[in-house]
Amino acid sequence: MSYFSHQDGIHSSVAVPEIKMRTAGLTKVYGTTTALHPVDLEVRTGELLTLLGPSGSGKTTLLQLICGLTTPSGGELFIDGVNKTLAQTHQRDIGVVFQNYALFPHLTVDENIAFPLQMRRTAAAEIRRKVAQALEMVGLAHFGHRFPRELSGGQQQRIALARCLVYQPSLILMDESLSALDRQLRENMQVEIKRIHRETGATIIFVTHDQEEALALSDRVCLMNAGQIEQIGTPLEIYESPRTAFVADFIGISNKLSGEVTEQGLLRCEDGELPLPSKLPAGQKHATMVIRPEYIELAERGGYLEGEVVESIYVGSETRLLIKLASGTLMTARQSAGHLPRQLGDRVALQWKTSDARLIGS
Repeated sequence: MSYFSHQDGIHSSVAVPEIKMRTAGLTKVYGTTTALHPVDLEVRTGELLTLLGPSGSGKTTLLQLICGLTTPSGGELFIDGVNKTLAQTHQRDIGVVFQNYALFPHLTVDENIAFPLQMRRTAAAEIRRKVAQALEMVGLAHFGHRFPRELSGGQQQRIALARCLVYQPSLILMDESLSALDRQLRENMQVEIKRIHRETGATIIFVTHDQEEALALSDRVCLMNAGQIEQIGTPLEIYESPRTAFVADFIGISNKLSGEVTEQGLLRCEDGELPLPSKLPAGQKHATMVIRPEYIELAERGGYLEGEVVESIYVGSETRLLIKLASGTLMTARQSAGHLPRQLGDRVALQWKTSDARLIGS
């Protein structure tokens, strides 16, 4: 971790554990409802890991267990190698940035940021130095005298992050921290968070339901569904190599084709026989293949599949085409600006490189 400056004793000879936080079979049951199935998760020191998933996926329950806001039904939680499963919230050395910022309205920006240091009985001179560093880090060096009501939403969010950074907690949790901001401000804050994370080396767990946000921010994404981890990996791995239909559908747009596997190793679907991107285990008779829209090429004839353009959606840098196959299956293709425009009713052939397709589980 490299918060702020060398004066803070960051580059010491003390060994930094490779794993900042680890859960082992962590679970939560409410009556007859299992909110979180046993979860095994490791968060590496200095990484920004995003817990991503729809409502009810278990990400909020996992966050509460990490914070100590609720008691697990089973399993263990370790922070810096120390068992914190039953530790009180204030004993976990965790900082939280909430969606609603949770700034004190009657305190100035300086006073808000200083608050956690005052609670730790830090010397006054040290508080002034650290507050100034934190404000500079979030790009608001001259805003210390202002009150929260005098700040924009994005500025308040940065102050909330500065208040968290100032006392250098072992782990920072950001709970839907950008969801209240408009799109432009949210995208600007994503850039700021990436910069601050890079410059401080803080370990951050970011919670969101926004797929684009998760891909833009994360070193790794932990995608959750129905109270368990569906897949964990880098944004590129999650997007390019989804393991299940849920991952393929939740992260971006996907085209799925299912069918029987022929003796020749082809996928026989309703609209034709298609080459598989990789070998299947011996004896497997059914498979599902996914192709992202940007990998589908359109031609007049000679593709793997044929269909009719039934919808065209212009979104600036590209046009999304919805193509209906003979079976009624809808495929999505993307065409970047400058390509020959397609009209509704046009007959097109669809093709792709076999290496761009992926086999997925159910």
